Amino acid sequence: MSEHDHEPRAHKRDKRNDAAPSAAPASVPGKQTLAQSLEAGSGTKYSGSLFDGRKTPWSNDGDKQEDGSAETLESKLQVLAYRFVWFNDAAQAELEQLRRDISREDSPHWTEHLAASLLGMAVAGGAAGAGLFLAEKLAPAAGDVAREFLQNLFDEGIHVGVEAGTKKLGEGNDSNVVDVFIKAHKDAVRAAQQQNQTAFIMSARKHITSLEQAQMIDTACSGTNMKEAARKQSAASRDAWVTYKAQAHLGVVSSYGPVGKQRSPLDTGPLSTNMATEQQRSKQREGWHQSQHGNDDRLETIPRAAPGPYMPGVLSVFADLPEITDQEMKGTPTVRMAILGVNDAIRSQYEKVPLADMHIPRQINANVRGAPDFGINLDENGHYLQIPEPRRLWLKLRATATRAGSAPYEHDKETQAAKAHANESAVELEHEGLQLLLRELVPTTIDKSVI
Repeated sequence: MSEHDHEPRAHKRDKRNDAAPSAAPASVPGKQTLAQSLEAGSGTKYSGSLFDGRKTPWSNDGDKQEDGSAETLESKLQVLAYRFVWFNDAAQAELEQLRRDISREDSPHWTEHLAASLLGMAVAGGAAGAGLFLAEKLAPAAGDVAREFLQNLFDEGIHVGVEAGTKKLGEGNDSNVVDVFIKAHKDAVRAAQQQNQTAFIMSARKHITSLEQAQMIDTACSGTNMKEAARKQSAASRDAWVTYKAQAHLGVVSSYGPVGKQRSPLDTGPLSTNMATEQQRSKQREGWHQSQHGNDDRLETIPRAAPGPYMPGVLSVFADLPEITDQEMKGTPTVRMAILGVNDAIRSQYEKVPLADMHIPRQINANVRGAPDFGINLDENGHYLQIPEPRRLWLKLRATATRAGSAPYEHDKETQAAKAHANESAVELEHEGLQLLLRELVPTTIDKSVI
């Protein structure tokens, strides 16, 4: 395995990496206005642009239209089409607040291909997070079809949004890093929601076949829930900014290896933060010296600085891990200290969040009882370089261990899960143990530095 291979990869599809700036946009209906699209999709005459006119044909209160007539499936579907406007408006406000928050700190140099890769991650990640949130708000009676419908509600606009935002990135330079970064995300969200709305009007609405089903979806997509879903989109952009700070200092890798100042045609797929240690970086540089690519600019973009508590954009966690004996964990993993080099407004948003739910570069420095200490670096996607065999011991033990003092029912579930992993390879056990540890490590406070 080469030093830049990240193992093991997550088996679950990650929509945050589905979008690429060069991807072809989804089809849109010519140059029709959204009002014309609505008429074409429903056969109903409608005046006003959904995004431009802000004229809502029906309110969200009760079962009456403005003219007092009973609500129909058609009228409810037209109301639902407005939810994309609500989402966009809320997301724009959240992104503007994010711009104000990150303007309080020093910006790294502008690097367009880093910003472009992270834009795709944010738009796709926000769409996935928002859709999943709304699906969880759906009443159980709505059924799996409606739940899947909401979960994928924002997918159609991903590529169109990324394409729109990427155009803005061309205006970036070292003097306007924050403004262009956020404006690109705003443009991407706006274009994505317009495309999502158009797709809903032209085709997706046909999957909602009864007024009762439409009402349950409408309830899940209430104004309050749409605002919270929009925060998922803003949080994805926040993660992208924190990751951008890390990548500006640590460099990035693709599936081909370390990436230079300009992306090579061989650098396919999404970029991710180069989380290699100092020793691994030395091997990366040595490898490029010995290859036919030894004279390109990749050597300059494998910084000698490695992830650590002084590195902006990397969450460094110092953890104490309990002893594991007889397949039982004698205590609970705890966070002794956590460091993240961003300002207070951003840093506080990661407090009381499990490491498993953070989509930023992370480093765990583990002080272990009864087994060798270890350190492990994870990029924003959760990928990591394997640690040496002797230091995997605690993670392998954790994969097949139960927690001391857990309730009988919970203990039984843990035992069954442990047995399921008992015959896995060392690499698989390391991965399973790490996933459990990431869920168990929750920093209650995060400092900006160790001083």
